[in-house]
Amino acid sequence: MSLRLSDRNFSLDCKKDPQDDDDDRVNTKKLIQEDLHALYLGKEFEGEKNYSRMVSTLYVILLYSSGMPILYLCGLMFYFLTHYVNKMLLLKYYRTASKVQIQLSKKSVSVMKYAIYIHIIMTTAMLTNTEPFWT
Repeated sequence: MSLRLSDRNFSLDCKKDPQDDDDDRVNTKKLIQEDLHALYLGKEFEGEKNYSRMVSTLYVILLYSSGMPILYLCGLMFYFLTHYVNKMLLLKYYRTASKVQIQLSKKSVSVMKYAIYIHIIMTTAMLTNTEPFWT
């Protein structure tokens, strides 16, 4: 944000003459259009890493939560913080999501149903075991 302000000589207006409606000149020191795009568009959002981290965390939480119920609270905090951090980064820093990331989000939701089955199997194994530790 401060790079953008310093590029505009610390002016809040993006236009050279904000009072003139017909003036479309941009208030910038950049001479090349690609440099201006790089300054204002931001980096591409890497949704693959984000979704893989969230799905793997869900699987770990559901796999071990019947033995350690505190994982539900840890998962709640993780997803709450991840949601708001990603929201702020997408609004302020990254570009908008592409079609590939929209398809990836739909695919990751369809994979989550298998986590419930794994949770049921692991919960049954943990709660029906008579020994304190598996050997």
